[in-house]
Amino acid sequence: MYKSDEIKSALLVLIKGADASKSYSTLVSAVAVANRLAIRLTGEDAALNPLLWLSQDNPPEYAALIDFVHTKRQTLGLDPLDPDKGGFKKNPYQAAFMAEGRLRRGRASRIENMMRPNRDKLIGNSRMEFERSQQALWKKQRDASIEAHKKANEGRMTREEFKVLITRFWAAVDTAIDEKEAEARRKNLGL
Repeated sequence: MYKSDEIKSALLVLIKGADASKSYSTLVSAVAVANRLAIRLTGEDAALNPLLWLSQDNPPEYAALIDFVHTKRQTLGLDPLDPDKGGFKKNPYQAAFMAEGRLRRGRASRIENMMRPNRDKLIGNSRMEFERSQQALWKKQRDASIEAHKKANEGRMTREEFKVLITRFWAAVDTAIDEKEAEARRKNLGL
């Protein structure tokens, strides 16, 4: 049914290809879709079509060939194939950083609302605009502190120094938000 040279070339893409992880990720994603729809790969991944079709026509043989690919890569001393490696995947640090930013902006807008009279609360677009302007202000302050550090160190900064500087900067911002929140609570209580 399939030409053996087509299968061999598809296997070589997965074993020795420069973008083997990306190709493997594409194949795994395509196999999942092909279980529901008739599809075929195009472009640089077209060479994988025989394996894609084999996965639908003869799943045990497809699984055996994928095991062969993994074994062959291992014996050649190549990195194992990871279906998640080829696609975009947020790392845990990035996800945590984005969540902290949302919480920080949300706290800043709630505190701003605490300090405003009832008729002038931030809602909808005005709240979003406040959060954008606050984020822009923090970015400007962060960039200024990075530039000041670089200037003090002859334009150089190691990755570790950068991490420490950023951690200290956000800690200072969080402290400022805490102080502003305490001030807003005192104001609301009339102290």
